[in-house]
Amino acid sequence: MAKFPRRIGFWFRAAATAIDLVLIIIACIIVLGVTYAIQSGFVTSLLGDDERIYTFTWYALLIIFFSLEIFFVATPGKLILGLCVANANGTPAPRSMRFHRWITKTWCFWLSIAAVISDNMALNLYGTISYTMLLAGCLGAANDYRQAWHDEIAGTAVFRRRDIYRPRPTARGSAMVPPPLPSQS
Repeated sequence: MAKFPRRIGFWFRAAATAIDLVLIIIACIIVLGVTYAIQSGFVTSLLGDDERIYTFTWYALLIIFFSLEIFFVATPGKLILGLCVANANGTPAPRSMRFHRWITKTWCFWLSIAAVISDNMALNLYGTISYTMLLAGCLGAANDYRQAWHDEIAGTAVFRRRDIYRPRPTARGSAMVPPPLPSQS
């Protein structure tokens, strides 16, 4: 019987997120410090007052930071802990699947950015409610399947990088058969 990779649960993922948040705050302090030092008239005229600049910078850094999962299969926090995003069956996920996971995770940030730019309080409220739902969905990583809601929607899961099943091409061509999903026991 084949051994299947074990999915990573809630607390390991929470630790990776905590590392990510520390790195985001450091990046935000650096970017905002440079923005404040430059006192650019263009940035102020584009976004308005300082509070909007800081809010927009925060959301932009969050989206850029979490988009690293699309290209590097993990955020820096996951990379530090040796984790990566893969298909739910433990095979490497294609970029399109990682993008689907990313858009499922970040759509509430996009709503909040639109609310900041348009100064629309209803959109801001909807973004806040959506973000609360996203956080509640992250608790799904504590269930038996160890998948948050965005993982279930995208068909992905988080594994240790060393446990990812990398199928070899068959002798007759490039057809690769992934292992079956583990059965419920």
